[in-house]
Amino acid sequence: MGLILAPRHYEWPVHVPVPNPGIPGQFETRRLLARFQPLPNSEEEELLTGLARAGRQRDQRRERLRLTLKGLSGLTDREGEEIAFDEEVMEQVLDDARLVAALDKAYMASVAGVEPGKPAAVKEGYVLDQSNSFKFPIEVELPDPARPGRTVTHRLMGTFKELGLSASVSSRDLAGDATLDVQGFQTPDGKQVPWEQAKKVALDDPAITNALLVAYQRGLDGVAVQARREKN
Repeated sequence: MGLILAPRHYEWPVHVPVPNPGIPGQFETRRLLARFQPLPNSEEEELLTGLARAGRQRDQRRERLRLTLKGLSGLTDREGEEIAFDEEVMEQVLDDARLVAALDKAYMASVAGVEPGKPAAVKEGYVLDQSNSFKFPIEVELPDPARPGRTVTHRLMGTFKELGLSASVSSRDLAGDATLDVQGFQTPDGKQVPWEQAKKVALDDPAITNALLVAYQRGLDGVAVQARREKN
């Protein structure tokens, strides 16, 4: 079959991993339908070069979507009402880290000619809400005082707020802004320490801050927690 060389628009399914509210660390898949217009190679190269010169490499996915995303169906509010796609909604979409990651993955797959897989269970629609939050397990690896060169895994449970992509970029500030609650901190005699009391010390500890950020990012990227074997 021949190929017609002409600008094209096409619809493509988008699978968005959303935290399962009943099982922290696991996800359910939400399906949207996007309309894309491919970005010419020359324009994409110009875009990426400009962002790199401005020190804005982290904005690559968002700015690419600004130019390629021409429509999106399946967005709803918390009451389940369909949200029409317009310029104002586009800005909300581009500030939703979870949605941007899924849309960019779908777009890149479409231009590469890779058909999307078929998740076992898919629900239609995605709630567009800037106040979303989710629970996700946190694993903090700390040196084992009894065994030099070995670590001990401390398991906590965090509640995170989904920050927009315009949020602060410093590790400590991002961890502090995104973390609403952490359960599992305790005193030497085993008493539970509320997050508000533990927060200052925790955010000054690089190992804990890193663990918070890893858990938060996995929650946004749809990386499910896998069962792990305990270290001997």
